[in-house]
Amino acid sequence: MSRFGKKLADMATLLEVSREFTYRCAATMDAGEIIIKEISMAKNFATDVSDKITYNAVQIFGGMVCMRGSLVERLFRDNRILSIGGGTREIMNEIICKQLDL
Repeated sequence: MSRFGKKLADMATLLEVSREFTYRCAATMDAGEIIIKEISMAKNFATDVSDKITYNAVQIFGGMVCMRGSLVERLFRDNRILSIGGGTREIMNEIICKQLDL
């Protein structure tokens, strides 16, 4: 296994789980069901995964990330808006709590 093999395997696993959860929500919505709780959960999970993967990419690429115009540098900058756009994590958690009757 390469130096970053385990980290890359973990990143790929999280990405796949996030993608499948999102696709399942989309298919359920396409079938006409209203799944507000699951959509909020999927958004929180996907943005957490994005944060973790981006952080790990910065660790793997090191100083190259500082180069303006590199893919990881752009992803690192752009990633911050994902957890804010469409509703912050706190708002999503409130929606989830309401759907759970908490």
